[in-house]
Amino acid sequence: MDSITIISYESVGPIRFKDTTEDVVLSCGTPNTTTAARNGDFIHHYNWGLVRFSHEKGTVQEITLFSNTKPVIHGIDLFNDREALQKITKLEKNLYEFVGFLFLLDLGISLSGFHKEESERVVAAFSKGAADHLKPKFARYEL
Repeated sequence: MDSITIISYESVGPIRFKDTTEDVVLSCGTPNTTTAARNGDFIHHYNWGLVRFSHEKGTVQEITLFSNTKPVIHGIDLFNDREALQKITKLEKNLYEFVGFLFLLDLGISLSGFHKEESERVVAAFSKGAADHLKPKFARYEL
């Protein structure tokens, strides 16, 4: 599989955070399923990950990549570089933890499963402001 480049707060591979569901279907194909979140957002499910759309704006809010992908941010292969976690946290000043996810707010991503088996790793990239409602619940994360 080709690598998927994450550009903080802009895009993940061919998907841009301003894209609509129609744009995503054109670039990624028809999702396997689509579900609704409790807040009314809707989520396209693909074999490689999830694309969450804001129910208010109708645009991409978050993209989650599963361990069967090759996400790269700032030249760091997040799933295949054994030192990815150490490298990525050196780029980040605002590290927070919430329910098992490590949030890197400067980079616009969250990570999970990096202390478990490789098959459980996920990375999510989110649009500006998408994680703001969670900030009061965040705990500062120290390395």
